[in-house]
Amino acid sequence: YEANKTAQAAVYFEKSVANYPNAQSYINLSILYLKQKRLTKAKDSLEQARNLEPTHPKIPEIETALKNYF
Repeated sequence: YEANKTAQAAVYFEKSVANYPNAQSYINLSILYLKQKRLTKAKDSLEQARNLEPTHPKIPEIETALKNYF
């Protein structure tokens, strides 16, 4: 059940960034990918967020979480 919900959430977040790319949407997608352990996608989404809003306050937190996997 939980995997289905996160997969469904990924679809919505992916549509969100496709239709309205903004840092917060990429941050949300990155967090979701991190929870799914889709680390390359999490890192890529984080980079997109950084490109749009380099000083977003969540970026360091997600970077730390990603570093724990690598």
